[in-house]
Amino acid sequence: MKKNGFTLVELLSSLALSLMVISLLLFLVGRTWRFYRQTAKNNNSAQVVLIIMERLGREIRNGHSFEATSAHNCLKFHIKNNQINYCWDKGLLKRDGQPLSNQGEIKHLEFVVNNEYVRMCVDNYEQTIAIRKK
Repeated sequence: MKKNGFTLVELLSSLALSLMVISLLLFLVGRTWRFYRQTAKNNNSAQVVLIIMERLGREIRNGHSFEATSAHNCLKFHIKNNQINYCWDKGLLKRDGQPLSNQGEIKHLEFVVNNEYVRMCVDNYEQTIAIRKK
């Protein structure tokens, strides 16, 4: 007598194997999704930092009479007859009191001023700009 069908043991073992494969696939999809979100967040933060550094650099190149605070988190200078103030406080960068970034987008900011250059360090990026002589 020939049996058509599967035994209970065969069905249970194939079900267990299928569940292991599906679990592995769901785990890999979840890890990939988390990696994608983290990468997108890092790219967005880097883009914000680079845009801010470009804007700061452009204004610094046109400025004069530079002064950094003792904590190195504020920079004051003049463009023509206007005083410009950049300050970073509690993760927020402001220009003359107006926010340029969202809270926490910038993790670290430091200005260093001497007679020849202004150096700014924003997160992992650094830029040194020569001061124009009048």
